[in-house]
Amino acid sequence: MSQQKTHGLDKPTYGNIIVPSNTGFWGFPKDLSNIAIVFVIMAFLSQVVVGMINQNLAIATTALIVISGVATIVYRIRRGKFGRYKYQEQRLKKAFLKAKKAGKTKYRPGPASEIPDGSYRAPGPLMATELKDWISSRGDKWAMLWNGVRRTGTVWFSVSTSGLQLRDQDDINNMVDAWAAFHRQTGVQGTILQVAVSTVSTTDSGYRLPLAVDNIRKHARGKKVAAAANATLDEVVAIENTALPRIEHLVTLTFSARAEPAFGISARSDQELAEEILTVIDGFKESLAASARGSVSLMSYQDVTDYVYSTFNPGQAKSVDIARQNGGTGLRWEEAGPTYHNVEKNFYEHSGYYSKTLQMWKPPASVFYEDSMMELLAPDQRIAHKRVTILYRPLPPDISSQKALEVVNNAKWKVGQKKRKATSEDKNAAAKAEKTETEMGLGATLVPFSLLVTITVDDPAKFPQLTADTNRRGGSQINVRLREAEYSQDFSFALSLGAGAVPNDFKE
Repeated sequence: MSQQKTHGLDKPTYGNIIVPSNTGFWGFPKDLSNIAIVFVIMAFLSQVVVGMINQNLAIATTALIVISGVATIVYRIRRGKFGRYKYQEQRLKKAFLKAKKAGKTKYRPGPASEIPDGSYRAPGPLMATELKDWISSRGDKWAMLWNGVRRTGTVWFSVSTSGLQLRDQDDINNMVDAWAAFHRQTGVQGTILQVAVSTVSTTDSGYRLPLAVDNIRKHARGKKVAAAANATLDEVVAIENTALPRIEHLVTLTFSARAEPAFGISARSDQELAEEILTVIDGFKESLAASARGSVSLMSYQDVTDYVYSTFNPGQAKSVDIARQNGGTGLRWEEAGPTYHNVEKNFYEHSGYYSKTLQMWKPPASVFYEDSMMELLAPDQRIAHKRVTILYRPLPPDISSQKALEVVNNAKWKVGQKKRKATSEDKNAAAKAEKTETEMGLGATLVPFSLLVTITVDDPAKFPQLTADTNRRGGSQINVRLREAEYSQDFSFALSLGAGAVPNDFKE
């Protein structure tokens, strides 16, 4: 990502987001290059082997192989409306229909279920996880979500910030610089697989503010408080506590405890990983605070459990707020999942609510400002729960440089082909790639990312209008293209939680 000043303005613009080229053998996408290579080898072998028997038969066999290869590639290279290849869409649909027929798109937890402990565990990639509290060097409780199957541990931060209002441009620039430094820090760490940043907006339950005021008054008993002060406070609560939007910012870091034979590192247990995280967690916390210009706190076992429970069970959000203000919910991680769920092609039903997740399939095509995502992140009173999550995959500096070089070479190769005229898109990609290479030489790092938007409502009939509005918000200022996560709404919902599910771990 680059920064430059606009003509006559002090407000910087950001951009230079590059899409890694998928070019492989003979210009085919990489996932089709292997097919092309196989057919070329088969054609060559048919000439050699069959030609020893009968030359005419060899020619006929080779022709058949070539025709079959071209037909296969033409069939597989067709793209759908939203960037996927047709065969990918068909494969997703086939897998979904197979799961639906087998009854795997329904989840019925609880005492009468087949779950060994009869609990309400979060489904999908969260099913095999354990949540434990640990103590930091400063005495703070922090939770780590341990996945024993994937051997990952996820740490949660709650970030409070006053936003960009009333800040001068220099202060905003410093925040952006601190955020870039944070990403470089995660890449240098080496064991961090993913950074997830979620902005969650809901309508406030209306209980938190009155309960907080009541608790303060309980602590002030015996002290004289002017009647006018009490009346003013009551009036403020009555006016300001009506359908207030509630915005939360969460950041999660997912660490790997897997073996790294190339570096002589063996697999670690959850205890060993927690001890490793303890040595760096305060540094990441300080970096986040610098980029947010606000307070950052490590989330505890109860904080994480209550948040995930409210996400799967939006109808219980008010009860959770009341309980948290009166001693805590006492919920266990094993109870954080939905009471039931049904997965449909275009939405995910859970505990009487319905969620739809949209995925970014084309990143911002143009420059943007530091406040360009404000409209996409803004709360909407029609939506019970809205979550915008960006998943970052930190890369060590050496791998970052290698990936950038691949992008540059592929972009130049596309422009330099003799038998085709380079499009303006190709030339633009090559210019961006070269600029990226220059920035890498100045110490920048390449950070792959993806974006997910999850909207949760009480009636699926609201989805068409809300989906259109969400797409409009995404395209209005940053020109990001979103598509519905068809046939995988439950998994996309889990990904957008930032709860340690890393997309790379689920590649076929």
